[in-house]
Amino acid sequence: MADTPAIKFFPHRTPTAQSKSVAVAADTQADPHATPTHLLSPIYSFKQKFSKPINWLLLILILVSNITFGQQWTLPIPKLPEYKVAGPTIINPGYNNVMTNEERNRINMQMIEQDMKNYELQKKKEREIINEANRLLGSKPTINYKYESNLNKPGALYYKQAFDSLAKMVRGQRPLNYKKAVFLSEWPFHEGTLTYKDFDQAIQNSLDLISAKMKQDKLPNTDLAKNWMIYQFMSDTLQIKLTVPEKRTVTHYPMQYDFEDFWGEKDWTKGMVSKLLRVQTGQCHSLPLLYLILSEGLGSKAYLAYSPEHSYIKIKMPNGTFQNIELTNGHLTTDSYILKSGFVKSEALANKVYMDTLSKRQVIANSILDLAKGYRNKYDFDEFYLECVNSALQYHPNNVVGHLMKGNYYYWLVQDILQQDPNITKRPTQEVPEFWDLVNKVRAEKAILDALGYEQMPKEAYQDWLNSVEKEKSKQMQNVIQQSLWPVRK
Repeated sequence: MADTPAIKFFPHRTPTAQSKSVAVAADTQADPHATPTHLLSPIYSFKQKFSKPINWLLLILILVSNITFGQQWTLPIPKLPEYKVAGPTIINPGYNNVMTNEERNRINMQMIEQDMKNYELQKKKEREIINEANRLLGSKPTINYKYESNLNKPGALYYKQAFDSLAKMVRGQRPLNYKKAVFLSEWPFHEGTLTYKDFDQAIQNSLDLISAKMKQDKLPNTDLAKNWMIYQFMSDTLQIKLTVPEKRTVTHYPMQYDFEDFWGEKDWTKGMVSKLLRVQTGQCHSLPLLYLILSEGLGSKAYLAYSPEHSYIKIKMPNGTFQNIELTNGHLTTDSYILKSGFVKSEALANKVYMDTLSKRQVIANSILDLAKGYRNKYDFDEFYLECVNSALQYHPNNVVGHLMKGNYYYWLVQDILQQDPNITKRPTQEVPEFWDLVNKVRAEKAILDALGYEQMPKEAYQDWLNSVEKEKSKQMQNVIQQSLWPVRK
């Protein structure tokens, strides 16, 4: 007898639709309401059935057995609860023409939440029916050990197309490109309404303003100067003089941190660069990615780095050291500030999980994880989701987010199986090897996370750490950078 699995380390599941794994009754072809043929009529061709002597002998034996045992066994007719299948909620598409994106997103989220509740109720009733049928039939439930595929659902093929393009990038079949990778990770969620032309134009507008400001301030054409101006553009108010198409001065205001739902639990678009470009507010996911895109557009070098539940930018200084740029509040920070969070273990530093620069291929592999997150948020787990995660981990094996996603995939599949058969842990291991294989995969991902030095940072702790950034203004480093750009100021 195998031990009950230890599967408590993944805290919660927040998809917009729960798992679709559904058990099936042991004999799906049999009608549980059907009455045995010999009970359909009290007169069953008596003459025909007992015309031969051997049949008369059988009749006598049956009568004797009834007298002896006192009760005739008949197949019970199961009384099963009735339920109605909940259909999808539909909104008149004609209203979409007069709605803003925020209103449409809000209504869509309300629809999704209601559909999720209806779906859960439907699945609960289905399980009750199946369990009652299995109990009456005396059979063991047939277990579904896989999630149902979501690729046949409306809009899902956008994700498949985007994954194919991103996979070609990380495999070296297409050039690595931050702008295209980020767009591909966000485009499917909008089901084609987000166009690359608009996305590219918004990026180009920002690049034109940065270039104009560099020319206005007579900055040198160096990596440091370009990175400095991107930093200024995103974190400060700038007066920029333009000459095309006409002479004028524009004021560009700093991008702000969006403190409302910064993890995108209610609105998945909160972490998107496309949303940041549209409303000029973002968080620690979208702000660094936009910085990388702008740096790529200007031809400078900048790097993405991780800390617990966070990402930020590193740039290389003329003396060979790296400087941290914290875009959530526009400050230059130090490594010691990150270590103060208390959630950076020595193992994580040794494995280059945190505070180390990522390669361009690793960043784009992470865009595949972003794609998978959006897919699960919109649909649910399935084998396509796992394919995305495995592909990303192939090019960034120490990515703790990827291992968390993979662990959650198996964890919630185990939970679904436990709902199908609550007694499965009491059955011999050799009888249900598929179940224990999944349990072992959950344990394996937890072991990997432990070895990498991962420690979950609670949401409240992250919020406190984020607020402490205000106390970490590195004025000294700003002066060093300015002196490098302007050695002599007259």
